[in-house]
Amino acid sequence: MRQSRARAEESRLDAERRLKYLGAARISLDVLRLYWDGTNVRREPSRQHVEILLGCFHKEGCHRLELHNHVPAKISRDCLASALSDSSVSAHQLLNDLPELTFPDDYKLDYLHGLHRIEAAREFLSETDKWWTVDLYLSDLDINLETCLIEEYSNEEKPTDGEIYRKIRQYKDNFIFRQRWKARLKGTRAENMVTLLRNEEWTEAFDSLLPIYGLWDGLRLTTLHKIMPMRCPELIMNYLERMKKFYSDLVEGDEHAMQKIDPTTVKAIELRAPRSSTKDARFLYSEIHGGRIFSAFSDPEREEIWRRLQMFEGLVPSWYTFFRDVLYLELLTNSVRRLTQVPKDKSLIEALRKRFTGANQEDGLIRIQTEDAFVYRKGNRADQIDYGIRQLFAFAMREYPSMPREPEKENLVQKPRAHAVPAVLRCLADLASDLGFKSDEIEAMQKLGTDARQTYPQSSPILVTSGPGVALADRCGTPRVQSHETDRNLLFVDNLHDTRQDEGDGITSFFVRKSVYLAFFGRPSGTG
Repeated sequence: MRQSRARAEESRLDAERRLKYLGAARISLDVLRLYWDGTNVRREPSRQHVEILLGCFHKEGCHRLELHNHVPAKISRDCLASALSDSSVSAHQLLNDLPELTFPDDYKLDYLHGLHRIEAAREFLSETDKWWTVDLYLSDLDINLETCLIEEYSNEEKPTDGEIYRKIRQYKDNFIFRQRWKARLKGTRAENMVTLLRNEEWTEAFDSLLPIYGLWDGLRLTTLHKIMPMRCPELIMNYLERMKKFYSDLVEGDEHAMQKIDPTTVKAIELRAPRSSTKDARFLYSEIHGGRIFSAFSDPEREEIWRRLQMFEGLVPSWYTFFRDVLYLELLTNSVRRLTQVPKDKSLIEALRKRFTGANQEDGLIRIQTEDAFVYRKGNRADQIDYGIRQLFAFAMREYPSMPREPEKENLVQKPRAHAVPAVLRCLADLASDLGFKSDEIEAMQKLGTDARQTYPQSSPILVTSGPGVALADRCGTPRVQSHETDRNLLFVDNLHDTRQDEGDGITSFFVRKSVYLAFFGRPSGTG
């Protein structure tokens, strides 16, 4: 049924294309303007793609006449008739030759796709030879045919995972177009997309970020298969909601303004800490006020965006940071899942809540682990469960490697051992019991090793530094060996929840760990 419907739609579009096709002509680049319908995001050229094409032109030449290099454009009957007359060209020549068409100086012809080849041609071709081959169609195109012409791709540009996801969601009610975009995915990427779209909760969360056009270059379908098996949707949703809130707050929730935030802007601001790092703040101030980022906004709008940007606590999130940080979260969940079985219809967080018995707790008080003791603060049973789960993950942040290997190279990424150290498992189980959790797995782990509660040296975390601080590349994902060892003794919830805001030239690795923790867990109620 679907296949017959697809064939019927293809036949209809082919007939429409032949009906509206007028022929091809050589047309000055000065006349060409990328079509914009005024509703979707206006496409801007990617400098990287333009540079790639310029390299091809210099190496292989600029093959404007080859059919697959033509660009399609829309023109009205009246404008075409005038151009044919002014150029002394017949309609028959358009269909059989490749004549040159001339237009008035102030006329603009809307082409539908081929942005990067046109921009590269403007730079590559000499002033006396700036033209391109254009396939002309009547301007009253059927909307589906127009969409096909806009979305036709040559080897000029491969769509990103994010663009494919956005198009699939845009055409969720149009089977033909939706399938065309799905067909661009192969192997694991295709399988992961199917799995994602079957999960309404995940799809709704991803869709909430669709208005932020500039984010989507960072989507990585190849990492999706790691997310769902973690069974931690609450933590994933926290991160995505934080991401949405950040970009929404920059423009006061205006979805139209969100669409104006382009990929160049997102790449420039992601992983920056403008509130805490004066180095980051100086860089972003220069980029914003120089119009190099948030370029689609006016000067007063950019000034207001800058004011709001300086208020953001932590590291600026993006899809890129999310998929890197998820790999770190996976290591933590692998540790915490040792404490309980997780039913198929439950999340890890739900399973842990079910394992809370209130044992070893005092009514009205929360038991909180510090470096060498427990302290107590006011709170109810819900707070005991929430803080208990947070402390189990904080333990995983400290101990997930179990025991570091001898590094083969300097500053390797810190990975866990192949086999857990029994003494570490015993400490995790003892902590879970101390915090009020009980399960068969906890009791089994408590039989490992000796009963020796682990203590850590007391020290105060430092958030900022007078030097350059942590490089951008190390501000997300799994921490490096040296950073993990430096921060390990500091990773307790009191430090992670501390609301103080320091300012320095750069940020420390503890600042990064704290920011990643808050992105997944947020702050508990009552901590600011």
